[in-house]
Amino acid sequence: MKRKEQWTNFIFAAAILVSMMVFFIMFHPIPIMDEDDVIYTVLIRKAIPIPGGWNPSRLMPEVLASFCGNAAAILTRFGFGHFIHCQVAVAGTLLSLFITGYVCAFRRLLSKKLGLGRFVSCCLAVLFLELHFLVYVVTQEGNLHMFHSYNECCMFFYTIPAVFCGALMLHLMAEETENPLAGKGLVRQSIWVTAVYFAVFSNLYGSILLSVYAGLRLLGNLLKSRKQLGRKAFWKQNAFWAAVLVLWLLALLLDGTGGRAANVSTLNNRKGSMLDLVGDSAGLFFRTVWNTNLLFRLIFLAAVIVFFVVMLRGRRTEAGASVTRLILNTVCIGVLCTAFIILLSAVVSPEYTGRPEAIFASMAVLILLTVLCIAAFLQQVPRMAVLLPIALLFVFSMTCTRYRTFADTNSVNIHGQAAVALEDEIYQSIITAAEEGRWDVGVRVPKYNEESNWPHDGNIGAPIAELFLKYGIIDHEIYVWTDPTEELNLKYGITP
Repeated sequence: MKRKEQWTNFIFAAAILVSMMVFFIMFHPIPIMDEDDVIYTVLIRKAIPIPGGWNPSRLMPEVLASFCGNAAAILTRFGFGHFIHCQVAVAGTLLSLFITGYVCAFRRLLSKKLGLGRFVSCCLAVLFLELHFLVYVVTQEGNLHMFHSYNECCMFFYTIPAVFCGALMLHLMAEETENPLAGKGLVRQSIWVTAVYFAVFSNLYGSILLSVYAGLRLLGNLLKSRKQLGRKAFWKQNAFWAAVLVLWLLALLLDGTGGRAANVSTLNNRKGSMLDLVGDSAGLFFRTVWNTNLLFRLIFLAAVIVFFVVMLRGRRTEAGASVTRLILNTVCIGVLCTAFIILLSAVVSPEYTGRPEAIFASMAVLILLTVLCIAAFLQQVPRMAVLLPIALLFVFSMTCTRYRTFADTNSVNIHGQAAVALEDEIYQSIITAAEEGRWDVGVRVPKYNEESNWPHDGNIGAPIAELFLKYGIIDHEIYVWTDPTEELNLKYGITP
C-alpha cells in the first residue's frame, strides 16, 4: 500500500508540474521586459535582511529573480538557446514547481487530516487548482487567474512568495505534532528552517498566511495547555510557532525602514486620511470578490450550505468534529489575512486590493474553504465521489473560453509569444553588435508616450550587456542605448 501511495504521489505531482510548465512556458510565457525585470534579473541579492535598503526583508523574491537571470545566461552560454528563451523556461519552471508543491500540500492535507483515499484526494486537489484559474474568468478573453502577475518582477515578488507560504501553511495544517521539527533528522530540520526563513522574509502579502497560522496555533496551544505544561515547558514545545511569529514581526518592522516604504509614505500623504485609504482599500477588495466568476461564487455558496446541512443532520463522529475544527480554523485565517491585506494596501496603495497577486492569500483561503466543505460532504456521503470526474470536466469546460482565455504576463499587455519575440530581437541585437566587434549599439525598442519611454527606457540594455559579458556570451564591454521607433509598435501590436 505504501508503494502504491508513493507512485500515486509521484504521478500526481508530475502531471501537475508538466501541465503548469506547458501553460507558463509555451502558452503564457513570462519574459523580462521593463527596468524592474531587468535589474532584479541581474542583481545578486545578499541572502540576509538589509535594514534601510530599498526592500529590506524581501530576500526570497530577489534571490530567485537573480537565480532565474543567471541560470538563463548559463544555459545560453552552454548553447541551449537564445537568452530570452532560456529565461522564459527557467521562470516558467520555477513558478510551476511552486504551484506543484502548493497543490500537493493540499492533497496531503486531505489525505492525512481528513483520511480521504487516493482517488478522492487527487480529484479534490485538481478541483482546488482549477478554481484558481476559474475565479477571475468573466469574459471570453484576456481574463486574469490567481497566478497572474503584471510582469516578471511581480511574479517573483508577489505570486511565488504567496504560493510558497500557502504550501507551507497547508503542509503544517496536516502535521499532527505540536513541533514540526520534532522527530526529524538534521537534513529535514535544516530544510524546514531554510524554508521558513525564506518564506517569512519574502513579501508581507504572502507571508501573512504563514504568520497568521503560526499565531493561531500558538494562541490555541496557549489556551489549551499552558497551565498543564507550565511556562518553561510550554515555550519549549511551541518554540517553532513563536519563532515564526517573531521573525515575521521582524520582517514587518524591517520593511518600514526601507526606501520603498519611505517613498510610499510620501505618496500617500497626498491621498487623504488613513481612514479614507482603508475605506478605499476595503471597498475595492470586496468589489473584486463580488465581481469574480459567477460559477465560482455558486460553488462556494453551495459547498458552504451543503457542509452545514450535512454537519447538522449527519452522524456525530470524531472525524466530522476534526473537519469542523479545520474549517473554523480556515475561516479565522481568512478573516485575519483579509484584514491585514486591506490595512497593508491602505498604507502601500489601495489599488493593490484589486490585483490577484496581492490578494492571493485571501482568495486562496476562500478556495481552500470551498474544497474543504466539499471534502466534509464526501466524508459523510462517500458514494457521491463517483461524480467527481464529471465535476472536474465541467469546471474545466467553464474555465476555458472560445478565444484566448487568459491575459499574458508582460508590461505592455501583448500576446506572450509576441513579447518573447520582441525581447529576443532586443537582446540578440546586443550579441550581434558584440560579435561584429562594435563597442556601442543602439537597440531598437517600441515608442511610448512616457517621457522616459517606460517600460523600454534607456536603462534596460546595460545590465543585460553586463550579464552577457559576465558569462562569456559576449567577449567585451559594449555601451547600449535605446532607439525608440514606432516600427516595432506596428510589428508587435503595441499601443504607445
